[in-house]
This record gives sequence, C-alpha cells and structure tokens, in this order.
Amino acid sequence: MTQDEKLKLFFDAAMEEAGQRNSDSVSEFKKSLESSYDEHVINMRESAEAKFKVGRDSLIRESNSEISKRQIELRREFAAKQEEYRKNIFDRVAAKLMNYKNTPDYVSMLKAHIKKAEEYAGDDIMTVYVDSTDEGLIKELSASCDVEVAVCDKNIMGGIRAEIPAKNVLIDESFTSKLEDAGRNFNF
Repeated sequence: MTQDEKLKLFFDAAMEEAGQRNSDSVSEFKKSLESSYDEHVINMRESAEAKFKVGRDSLIRESNSEISKRQIELRREFAAKQEEYRKNIFDRVAAKLMNYKNTPDYVSMLKAHIKKAEEYAGDDIMTVYVDSTDEGLIKELSASCDVEVAVCDKNIMGGIRAEIPAKNVLIDESFTSKLEDAGRNFNF
C-alpha cells in the first residue's frame, strides 16, 4: 500500500467518522429542539389555560356583581312601586269613606257602634267622641242613644271613639284606626 493509498484510507475513515459524529450531533440537537419545543408548547398551553380561567372567573365575578346590583335596583323599584300603589289604594279608600259619611248609612253605623259601646259599658258613664266634621250629628246621636257625645280633639276621619273611665277602656271604632290597622296588615 502506497502512501497515497494510506492517506486516502485514513482520510476516508476520518471523513466517515466526522460525518457520523456530525449526523449524530445533528440528530441529538434535533431531538433536543423537539423536546424543548414540546415542553414550550405544553407550558404555553398551561399558561394560556390558566389565563383563560382567571379571565373567565373575573368575568363571572363581574357579571355576578352587576346582576346583584341590578337585583337590588329592581327590589328598590318594586318596593317604591308597591308603596305608590299602596298609597293610591288607601287614598282611594279614604275618599270613599269621606263619600260614605254623606249617606244615611253612616249615621246608622255610628248609632250601631254607640249601642255596642253602651252594652259593654253597662251602667258605667261613657263619653262618645266623633270627628270634628261630624259635629252637626252630635244632637241627633245624643238624643237617639242617650249618651254624652263630644268632638274628639284628634282627627279620626269618621266613626267613633268611646271612653269608659270606670273600666279604663277606650273603644276605638274610628276610620283612622281602621285604616292604620288595614295598612299594617296590608300585603300585595
């Protein structure tokens, strides 16, 4: 074997080994890059999912907060509307009661309430009070029921209040007290 042949053989062997090393190195680098890429993709996915969850949770909280605020507003509006309707109803009832006071049935009702109060009082002294707008009925009521009838110092809108001092009793059949009772017990 000549020197040129030996050199060529050595050169070919060195080149083959260098090519193999280069191929192994590129293959290793390629695997390393693929592994890094896969890890990066997984990390980015996890990061995106975490950001998505945080964003979604934040939106849900904001939405719930807005819903709660709106519910409170609606409850306030509902309560205000209920109060408006309630006032309207009681104003209409009060107007009807004022119209009722101009009927003969009203005088009959007053006499009936006075008779019931007389039955309760028995032989005890009793004073019956009427509203100042009913002052014109005092003589008629006193004569027909044989009791002392006076004008009440409070606005009772109509009806009577009977006071029996011996029994320490006040019988309140006034329109004002009836409307107040109805107002306390009124529900839509």
